[in-house]
Amino acid sequence: MKKLLCLIFALLLVLPLCSFSVEKKNLVDMALLLEDNERESLEEELGAISARYSVDVVILTVGTIGDKTAKEFADDFYDYNGYADDGILLLIAISEREWAISTSGDCIDTFEAGIDFMADSMLGDLGAGEYHSAFLTFSSLCEDFLRKDAEGTPYRKGRMPGDTLPVLRFAFFSLLIGFAAAFIVTFCMKKALKSIRRAENATFYIKKGSFALTESRDIYLYCRVTKVPKDSGSGSSSRRSSSGRSHGGGSGRF
Repeated sequence: MKKLLCLIFALLLVLPLCSFSVEKKNLVDMALLLEDNERESLEEELGAISARYSVDVVILTVGTIGDKTAKEFADDFYDYNGYADDGILLLIAISEREWAISTSGDCIDTFEAGIDFMADSMLGDLGAGEYHSAFLTFSSLCEDFLRKDAEGTPYRKGRMPGDTLPVLRFAFFSLLIGFAAAFIVTFCMKKALKSIRRAENATFYIKKGSFALTESRDIYLYCRVTKVPKDSGSGSSSRRSSSGRSHGGGSGRF
């Protein structure tokens, strides 16, 4: 009897450890949106990005998020499943057709300016059910943002991956060409007006005795007051999860 009690006591000590020894994965496809080969290649890619930048890049798909909001679900899953302090997680909830991106640690600043850009880059594929393509876009953008941050030139508002800088260059050269063309035209017009001389004052254009000011008054008519609310926030999208950790990111529908 004593040996049996000792065995039961030992099992009680071991079982809790076993129940929480779940392997941490960068791709958790609970909704089964991907084929086996897609799942394997994507898991390998996410793992390589995570290892390269010492963060956790995670994609999570679920059937439903229940009573929680998409942000709450994404934050809690990241916090309670052993992921690194620094990381980013993309949640796809099929029943609600909602997405959420949760960032943690240093990744809050790394991705803060690009959450909307990342979502817009994936929404077309998500809406069409092309989940593998959307997830590849997400992983590619994550690596792009992390690489730029590691190089010391992180993306900021108005300067996102893709064609932003070429468009700015095109706009700059277009303005430059426009100014040059306008200068040449006005210079030629000025040269053609050789008979015109600048008058020193307006009296040159007034006929003597044609104008007489008899009375002058300043009359106050009305006043318009415009009130603008004072910005009391810092512009940060960070929030606290149920674990007390800070998270950034965003959410929406597809």
